[in-house]
Amino acid sequence: LELIYNTVILLFVNDIDEKLYETLSVINPRWLGDITKEIDTVFCSPPHATQDSDGNTTEEDVEDNPTLKKVKSNRATNEEIGTLIETIQRERGQMEKERALKEEEIWLL
Repeated sequence: LELIYNTVILLFVNDIDEKLYETLSVINPRWLGDITKEIDTVFCSPPHATQDSDGNTTEEDVEDNPTLKKVKSNRATNEEIGTLIETIQRERGQMEKERALKEEEIWLL
């Protein structure tokens, strides 16, 4: 019963989404086209590619596209953060070993 209930809700939301898309395509088709291309570029294409007006994937310089530049920058930042976390974890492990050795020395005195 819950599965049927959830399915009906999803179908209803999907129907509303389609109607909203149709309404936006009548009100402002250029804006909708631009947003759709940007979404496709960010989520459907490799980070170094975009789609031309015909929907074909084309190579593009990242510097020319602010969205792709931001995605590339965020990926680089995430890699830097990952490296920093690994370094901190490694140093923390070394410090814990040194602390354990110091405590052992104190107990031996």
